[in-house]
Amino acid sequence: MTDSPLRKAVIDSIIVPPHRNEDGMVASRFCCREDFLGFEGHFPGNSILPAMVQLLVGAVATGIPDVQILSMSRAKFTRLVKPGDSIDAVCALSDNENGVSVNVRLTVDGEQASSFNLVVVGEKNNG
Repeated sequence: MTDSPLRKAVIDSIIVPPHRNEDGMVASRFCCREDFLGFEGHFPGNSILPAMVQLLVGAVATGIPDVQILSMSRAKFTRLVKPGDSIDAVCALSDNENGVSVNVRLTVDGEQASSFNLVVVGEKNNG
């Protein structure tokens, strides 16, 4: 699978790769610099990370190779994510008949930025 430029930019923004934490969750950290592709045009002079990019961050944070989002639900975006913010991602994964169910929580400085549920597939689930 060829990565889209945005997916590649998200992967390049990883500063702590996905790993199992002490609670058995998959945790990682991202930092999107001011020149990050996902900020382009959203909004000039006052960049914020779009919701759809936060969903992609959550999918990549699972650590599943070639991850693809099948569906999203229960999304709440409660804090603006600005250039240079460190984004901590914590994901709870469980198998489901369509792929992997993922409960994602993104925080910045200990404050929840967003939470959402995804159903994803990836290398281990395809074919």
